Amino acid sequence: LAVAQQLNGSESIVAYAPVIFERAGMAGRSESEDLFAATVLVGTVKASFVLVAALKADSWGRRPLLLISTSSMTVALTVLALSSLPTFACGWLSVLSVCCFMATFSI
Repeated sequence: LAVAQQLNGSESIVAYAPVIFERAGMAGRSESEDLFAATVLVGTVKASFVLVAALKADSWGRRPLLLISTSSMTVALTVLALSSLPTFACGWLSVLSVCCFMATFSI
């Protein structure tokens, strides 16, 4: 569990979220407010799902949450990779996939 938490790259995604969103075509360099707002949204999603996980981890069971979290993070990162391709650049999809990744990581 500890190895998986360190190797998934969640902190890298948080640190580079504005760059990820910009390269995915969300906004130009002059529209930094949109990039900042999307990054704040990612942080808010992460914090709220940490609270949900803290309240529900014992009742839902830790193993099912781990399996759901790991598989969902894989899907979210795959969608993020696809949304970042130059032929498929889609800013809103990259924001959604990063938010889903953070939500499932926090569970």
